[in-house]
Amino acid sequence: MYLCWFTWNFKNDWAFNHKQPCNKSVITNAVTAVEELNNCNSVSIKGGNLFGEPEMAWQLSLQGVLEINRDGAWMERTKEGAYGIIVRDCEGRVLMAEAKTVVVASVLMTELMQSCESARLLWNRAVVQSLLNQTQSSL
Repeated sequence: MYLCWFTWNFKNDWAFNHKQPCNKSVITNAVTAVEELNNCNSVSIKGGNLFGEPEMAWQLSLQGVLEINRDGAWMERTKEGAYGIIVRDCEGRVLMAEAKTVVVASVLMTELMQSCESARLLWNRAVVQSLLNQTQSSL
C-alpha cells in the first residue's frame, strides 16, 4: 500500500505540476521508498527536530482500537481531488491503506468522500473479521 501511495504522489506531480518523471527515476525512488518503509518499523523518534522545536509524533492507540489517518487535496481549476487513508492497529501496523483521485465540485466533497471511504474500509474489515471468526468457530 505504501508503494501505491508513493506512485500516487508521482501521478499528482505529473497531473498537477506538469512534471514528467522518467521511468528509471520512478523505479529507483520506489525501491528506495520500500526500503525506507521496511526500516520505519525499527526506528523510534522522540524529542524535537534539529531546530529544537517540539515535534508531533504518532502514538500507539489503545488495545483493540484502530486509528485512521487521512488527508486530501483539491484543485478548484480542475475540480480534481485526491485523498489517502491509512488504518493502523494498536501496535502501529498498517492494516489498510488507500489512495484515490476523484472529480468533485468542492474541497468539502473531497472531505466527504474521504470520510465515507474510511467508514467503508472499516465496515469491510469488520465483515471480514466476523466471517473469519465464524469460520474458525465452525472448524
